Amino acid sequence: MSRMTIATDHNGNVLGAIQHAAGKAEGDVHAGVSFAPGAQLHEVEVTPEIDMTKATDAAKYHEALRHHVMTH
Repeated sequence: MSRMTIATDHNGNVLGAIQHAAGKAEGDVHAGVSFAPGAQLHEVEVTPEIDMTKATDAAKYHEALRHHVMTH
């Protein structure tokens, strides 16, 4: 399991997602993003099949994220 923050609009459409690092070591570089007012942020645990680094089709990946947010 890994942790993600998924941003959606008021219709539930995925605006973006951030996959959190597995661990934090001293000296690691970390970044963040901001979303426009009105975006809803969902911090969720995701299973390995929703691993951002393995996505090959953006539309299918966004749909999987949207489904994950709607069902959890």
